[in-house]
Amino acid sequence: MHDFPDISRKSVRIIDYSGLSKLQTKLVQIFTRVYAVGYQDLVQSIYAQLPQNEVIEHALRKELKLVPDVIIRELLANALIHQDFTCTGASVMIEIYSDRVKSQTQVSPWCRWSASSMATDRAMNALLI
Repeated sequence: MHDFPDISRKSVRIIDYSGLSKLQTKLVQIFTRVYAVGYQDLVQSIYAQLPQNEVIEHALRKELKLVPDVIIRELLANALIHQDFTCTGASVMIEIYSDRVKSQTQVSPWCRWSASSMATDRAMNALLI
């Protein structure tokens, strides 16, 4: 992503916390690969950090993750697609807790949309259209 200066600061951060709060961080990963090339690696990295349980069904052991992989793919795709590319200081962050997974886009305070700009026909990511 360093070859593209407009999105060079759009790296995805994955933060894995111990427990239900942000008090203890187990792992922080920052992905700097371009989204299309590194998407599968991002999904696999998030999925590998998810809490899991072992269930025995019909004498076979089966591992169950906190959420199915299809939900992780959808969460990540939505976070990447719907971020505001006009804000250079904003990036996607995926937070993994013991009971939930959250995604958020960090928005810089100097990059807020006004009510008048939202009322126009201008798309949020007009540069991509």
